[in-house]
Amino acid sequence: MATLGTSAKEKKHENKCYTCVDNLNLKSATGTIECRRYDSIESNMIETLIQLSLSELRELGYIGSANAGVTPNGIELDFGMDFRFKPQSRGTRGLTAIQCGWHPQPVEMIQHKKVIKHERIYINWESCLRQVLGTTLQGKVYPAGRIEEGSEAMNDLTEELMDAARRDMAHNYDMSDLLGIFGHHMSERAHYDGTFAQAWYAYNNAYYHSMQYSIDTDVWTDGMVLHAKYGGDTKWFKLDSSLPSDASQYRFESRVEAVHALSVWLNSLRHNDQKLVDVTYNSSGSQVWATHKHTEGTIDLALEVNNGTVIDWTCATGAGVTYTQLQNSMPIDERPALVKYRNYNKHNVLEDLPCDISDAVNKMDRQLKRGYNFGLAIDPKIMEMYKAAALRDKCDPMALNSLYDIDEVDILDGTGYWFYTIKDSNESRRNIRHLTDQERTGLDPIFIGPKDNMCNNIVMNYDSLGGVAVWDFRLFASNLLCSPIASELEGREPHQPLLIPCLCEEAIKGCVKPTDDGCIEAGFMVSDVKQTADGKYQFTIMDTTTGISAMDNPSHNYLIQFDDGSQYEFNTANPTVTFDVWMFPMVFNVIQTVYKNAGDESCKDTFNYSKTQGDNITIKGDCSLIELSLDWDITKKEMTNQVEVCDYSFEKPIIDGDGFYINYSVDGTNKQLQIPAAIAAGDWAAVTAYINMFLGDNDYLGTASHDATTDVLTISGTNLVWLEFNHGCRASAPSNCTTMDNTFEKYVLTVKDRSDYDNDTLLESTFTLTTDCGTLVFDEIPYNEDVTDLITCTGSTATIKLEASLQTELGCSFDVVSEVAYDSNVNPTSSNLNRMSSSISEEETIKK
Repeated sequence: MATLGTSAKEKKHENKCYTCVDNLNLKSATGTIECRRYDSIESNMIETLIQLSLSELRELGYIGSANAGVTPNGIELDFGMDFRFKPQSRGTRGLTAIQCGWHPQPVEMIQHKKVIKHERIYINWESCLRQVLGTTLQGKVYPAGRIEEGSEAMNDLTEELMDAARRDMAHNYDMSDLLGIFGHHMSERAHYDGTFAQAWYAYNNAYYHSMQYSIDTDVWTDGMVLHAKYGGDTKWFKLDSSLPSDASQYRFESRVEAVHALSVWLNSLRHNDQKLVDVTYNSSGSQVWATHKHTEGTIDLALEVNNGTVIDWTCATGAGVTYTQLQNSMPIDERPALVKYRNYNKHNVLEDLPCDISDAVNKMDRQLKRGYNFGLAIDPKIMEMYKAAALRDKCDPMALNSLYDIDEVDILDGTGYWFYTIKDSNESRRNIRHLTDQERTGLDPIFIGPKDNMCNNIVMNYDSLGGVAVWDFRLFASNLLCSPIASELEGREPHQPLLIPCLCEEAIKGCVKPTDDGCIEAGFMVSDVKQTADGKYQFTIMDTTTGISAMDNPSHNYLIQFDDGSQYEFNTANPTVTFDVWMFPMVFNVIQTVYKNAGDESCKDTFNYSKTQGDNITIKGDCSLIELSLDWDITKKEMTNQVEVCDYSFEKPIIDGDGFYINYSVDGTNKQLQIPAAIAAGDWAAVTAYINMFLGDNDYLGTASHDATTDVLTISGTNLVWLEFNHGCRASAPSNCTTMDNTFEKYVLTVKDRSDYDNDTLLESTFTLTTDCGTLVFDEIPYNEDVTDLITCTGSTATIKLEASLQTELGCSFDVVSEVAYDSNVNPTSSNLNRMSSSISEEETIKK
């Protein structure tokens, strides 16, 4: 806290303050002002910790603090140096137990450093304390009735300013630590790249060991054999143009066929059902490129050309093949466990949310998780949706709490995000750290005090360093892939290029992005059942897969299994299923498999409806059997609320060629009323009449009046706050405030659904109300929805149109419309509350 001075009464502290005596005239009162000495914050470390204590994420135990000091490069994390060998044996084509010899292996040196930078974040403020005299802030500095005795020792204004600075700094830290993107359009997120941005960069900019093998075509000629060894597994490929190719005999007519067989074999290598390498080759069969699928993994492929089908790998020299390393492997596999972002709704949240979290958590290294306490931070709206869905389906709404320590985090409210990482009462164990400058070496202290000895100005310097560091991304999981924040980061370069290992200076340029996330997501929807001209029935499985571009060559497979045991298989997109006789209800499941590029097993996605949605698809037949009927009306209601009406007084303004202006505020929005020059040139009666007309035209309670004796204009108003005339003639503080009843009209829209859905229910509905004044859209059936603005501005006559789009749970969809011509002269009285009404029936259906 600031160490503030003392009042004139506290003479025992005279040595800590001084007095500037000056005469002032304030509303006929004459007195002296005491100017007090302000000191800097006694301990910057204490002030920094006070400020950080306001951080929500730190309070919940997710973010700790780390002292970055004040250095040009920030704080450096050194994970040390490590060495790796590949032990050999006869199983890897090395020496046998009875062989003598020397077979040295190379050593890999692994060194991993991270440098986390910081940014200067500050609040600088300056003001002359005398300016508070005569304002609402006067009492905070000079208590009412004690002007002559000077101000209080502990100034309420400076206390509140410091509290505001702490609060706003802490809010910016919370936003930037988690959601920050350097230079973002939202200023509170623009300071530095936050945890989510760093995690996305760490995942997408991972790099992999990549090798190029160039085969000498002058060596690999007819009769010569290309030998390959991956780990301990070996293959050979003989070039013989005199005979047809025979893969079972490892004999090939051309180099291209042989290299193709080599690539097929290498691409088939698996570990835990995951590919080890991606291999491609050129059209001449003279070059092969291989990239490891795991960031820490190194390609263990040896190639050599000789004239026999047997080779002693312990003596191999790599004859006939040139090796070029295109890219080294990452020092450590420091990628977060990310899954795809999903728009959760009341229909999918109960199953998808636990599954998404489980998928992400299972990707994390279980060895690293031992000994740590983890927490799940989540958007409160998602959690509320989950609890409501669980109660609806009579499930235990606390089921997730039995698996995870959950916190609903306000910073995430409405974002759709969640993340899982270390949460610990011990701050030093937390995985995410906010960088601080508690020692503040070389920086000015946090300060509030006088700018000079003349006691005119007081200044505040709230200067800090901010930034965030993730100790280990392997201990962080979230739903960031294909998310809104991911789209904001596309095309951006990391603000801190030394932050993650794949972007450190030692890395070889050029990153190979992981091929297993591609953002392809299979999906489909079932069309309405239609009857064809020849009396048959059919429906279509319509593809809704996302993540496929125009450059891709996708392929689709559909397996449709019915509850009577029959099934159909289609290998084209958007297949149509046709039946001679329609038996309903019909229950079936669809398993859809989509390949981003036809036949490429490395990039595909499967959507199994029954597993994904927890149920099979049920269709009841022709949608024309549904009796659709909607009634709607717009009702006028008399409403009353209580408002406060206050007086604001003005002295006569300066009038220029444009007249003059009155600045005022309505519900927090600043506006301006112009008094035209012709009106302003007249007497106050004309000005008063003009303002009263303005109040009436806008339905504002209150009046304007002029006192000829004092030449003061007084305006009363309710939800208005009168501020000032132009040329700086400020309004007085509000006075004569009274509470009164305010009666007004309100128009509400109500739709009643009287449809017979054959025991079916609505899945989605959208209602759009349109008048000459604009449009309102409701995503649920409207009930007493306020539509006053659309009705009262239409004039005496208008056309009012209501459109509805409905979709049932079993696949029937309807787009309907109803129009009403409104004439206020026909139905003008408030006694008839149903001002207009209509119904939407089956006959008005546009599409089924």
